Amino acid sequence: MVIYIGSVVILVIIVVAFVLSPIAGGLAAGGDIVFGVYNGEEIVWSTGGFFEQRYQAIASAAAAQSRDEDTFSQMSIARTALRTAFDEAVARTALLQIAERSGVRVSEARIDELMAASPRFMEDGVFSVERYRATGNAERFSLRRLERELAITSAVPGDVTSGTRAGEAEARFVAAMAGPERSFELVRFEFADFPAEQQRAFALDNPHLFATLDLSVATAATQEAARELRDDLIADREGWDRIVTERSRDTAASEAGALGELLGHQVERILIDPSDLTSLLALAADELSQVIESTSGWSVYRLNGQVRAFDVADDLAPVAEYMNIFEQGQIQDFAFAQAEAFGIAARDQGFLTAAAAIGEPVIETPFFPINYGNFPIYTRVESPDVDDLADAAFREEFFRGAFSLGEGQIGTPIVLRQSVVVPRLREERDALEPLVDRITGSYPFLLRELLQQELTGAYVDRSLLDDRFDERFPRWLREVLGFQAG
Repeated sequence: MVIYIGSVVILVIIVVAFVLSPIAGGLAAGGDIVFGVYNGEEIVWSTGGFFEQRYQAIASAAAAQSRDEDTFSQMSIARTALRTAFDEAVARTALLQIAERSGVRVSEARIDELMAASPRFMEDGVFSVERYRATGNAERFSLRRLERELAITSAVPGDVTSGTRAGEAEARFVAAMAGPERSFELVRFEFADFPAEQQRAFALDNPHLFATLDLSVATAATQEAARELRDDLIADREGWDRIVTERSRDTAASEAGALGELLGHQVERILIDPSDLTSLLALAADELSQVIESTSGWSVYRLNGQVRAFDVADDLAPVAEYMNIFEQGQIQDFAFAQAEAFGIAARDQGFLTAAAAIGEPVIETPFFPINYGNFPIYTRVESPDVDDLADAAFREEFFRGAFSLGEGQIGTPIVLRQSVVVPRLREERDALEPLVDRITGSYPFLLRELLQQELTGAYVDRSLLDDRFDERFPRWLREVLGFQAG
């Protein structure tokens, strides 16, 4: 039960630790986006709002712990952080609504105390009147509102859990879960080592995905309006810039509809029907397309120059990036097949001999226990030599495979986020006594924190939530992170 609770709240604990961290790289200002509605109240992403602040804190913490810089990993981290922030915003809204119905109030004197303790107004550990006065009235009002809401959302679950007591036997039981710890030898097959010849073969099999199109677009709200727009553009070929700037509803209208050079798969992802890419690739230079439904509405495209086919003798980076995001299965299958072949050879020749034969290093991991979710009171599942080993903490198959091995026994391949590993048990030991003592002593405080977080989630009535997260996420990626899907 504790392991399960830990997997639920670990991000919350990390967020608290990094709440004052700078915003994660790559963010840009974005407009308001409604991600859902809870009991009649919108859950809105807005600049400076609670939702945005929580995302920034969570994303900064995640970025500080991750060394993965590829697009797929960054997008995955952003989505996980945003979803966590959204869930927090929903829980906060539910608590505030409950508090309002129950008549919970926070006095102005208490808000004054909280403002006086804010790090924003501290100088050398003391409240600074000058810093406070230098803050504008609107910002002070906003800060007081946030402090009031934070006090309310903390008080409601806090009142319920204030009498919680942890038994000694329970504390000892939880501490005992810190062991046994195991250390493993790993041979790792990274997805990044997917061979260039296979990338080249994929590009040859899918030339439409990597052809280059220089496009401009004009967009209308309805299909009929787009047809009228197209007729006018055909009738006045020289008036494209003026007509598009005045009448197009696309975000590119201010640039006369210019989208610039895009790869086929990038174009494909802005089309409602991906097969419409075929008709765009068939256009002649300066020819207009038929009306096509896009993510912005009903669009007419102009091809500015000839379509350029991808030369597989050129840099394969665009192919590698595409496959890392959209063809992970093929890459995983290749790495898994390598790992299986190694496992067979290792059982026949010996682990070290088989690794040397294929030129792969044998990596020794630190000791760690069965720590599902990398719950912070226990030793983390991680290794400085295996970037994505921490990902194994969220995979049951890893613990089943690795912790069922006998000493010296070779396991079956295990898929991580960016690699496949083959483990061999190196050594097992009991948890270190100082760690067990520390867990036992801190458990009463930890229990209260866990219960508060669980209770906060329990206040959310899912039947009252209109969850639009998946629908709004692509728009958020475009408008806030500037990520063009595909």
